[in-house]
Amino acid sequence: MIELSGNNSEKTEVKRKSALERRIEQAKARLTSTTAASMHAERTQQREQRAEENNVLIAERLKSVELQHALKKEDFFIICMEHFCRTIDDDYIPAELGVIKYSLKDGVQTQLHMYINPGKIPVGLNFEANRHANKTHQLPTPPFALGLTDYNEIAEKLLCFLDAKEENQLQLFTDANGVLPVENMIKAILGNRIEKIELHVCSLPELFFRLQRSVQSHDMSMPVFPNVRKAQYTLDLDCFSFTSGISCKYHETNFLLNECALSQCIRWAYTISEHCCRPLGINLIPGKHCPATTKSVNVPFFDDDSSYDGEEKDDVVSFVSFATGYTSMLSAEVLSYYGDVDAMDSQSVCDRADVESIVSDMTVVNQDTPILACRKSLRFEEPEPKFNSGTLKYKQCTLKPLGRALLFGDSNGSKKYVSKYPSDGYTYHMEEH
Repeated sequence: MIELSGNNSEKTEVKRKSALERRIEQAKARLTSTTAASMHAERTQQREQRAEENNVLIAERLKSVELQHALKKEDFFIICMEHFCRTIDDDYIPAELGVIKYSLKDGVQTQLHMYINPGKIPVGLNFEANRHANKTHQLPTPPFALGLTDYNEIAEKLLCFLDAKEENQLQLFTDANGVLPVENMIKAILGNRIEKIELHVCSLPELFFRLQRSVQSHDMSMPVFPNVRKAQYTLDLDCFSFTSGISCKYHETNFLLNECALSQCIRWAYTISEHCCRPLGINLIPGKHCPATTKSVNVPFFDDDSSYDGEEKDDVVSFVSFATGYTSMLSAEVLSYYGDVDAMDSQSVCDRADVESIVSDMTVVNQDTPILACRKSLRFEEPEPKFNSGTLKYKQCTLKPLGRALLFGDSNGSKKYVSKYPSDGYTYHMEEH
């Protein structure tokens, strides 16, 4: 009986210890959960505070340049970065960087593009890296990644392009959802250099919103966004999507025109130009403020290793969105029949034979046709047509909310050919008149 009693006491003690250990573990778990939630709330608060400070800096900067009457000439750096994956510590592994120097007066002035090879993906994140890459930028993942591996080299090239100086404040503008990833990747690339530079990664929609308000003082009849969300929505519409000639070599070659970080920067700039330049009396220059219809406008370009090799990149055409052009058009500076033709983005001419050939080709093209087939059908490699003032009559085309209609006609006015570029694809038809 005594032995049984002793055994029962030992079992009771073991159960008591087990229950106590469970309560301790539960308390630790609750403490850890509370601490994690507290840390998350603190980080969120810090981000919101930093965003508010950046918004104040944007407002002060625009107010300062307005007082100096220098709004047209003020340079802004617009940046876009792509990543492979995000780690458990909220660090982003960079894949691609695109940044442009932009002003209302000169449009896109210079460009910097770099592929970034991080060397290897953190353990356990290879699947996520491949999934994210296939969903977004579609760049090869490590160990087959493209580009530079030395962060010091990348940092030197980036700072040189930005002309960053210790005494100056450096503002980079990107999409609102990209502020945190871009800031994280830039800090990782710059390393200790960040301590010598006052760097601010700011919201591009906030700049767009305030910039439009500043421009309104020059034209009070100009409609403006009621809030920043509307500015973000306008950028998200991406009216200049699928514009060729503004992407990096990899994305351009593989017809991934919307997936390139550099292309995204330039398309943002085109959208801002479309809304803010005309009230200031600034004429949109193809290739700088809007997609080029010819190869007559060039932008200094830095690609891959970021060294300027003298190669001139041309915006050529967008073959989906309504706000862009078509390759077989008159050069912007060409003088032609029936007076001067200013073949800007909203005014273009094509000869009748070319239209007829396109109509015949497009009969097999529908909304589900792959991009490559559309490019082939639209004869992107076709040389510019020869124009004869005796056989062709020009009529100005118009830019409409849902698409652009290009009008063509015989010299005797017997036929009119119409091509439309609606937002959901192409349609062509001929009209007798």
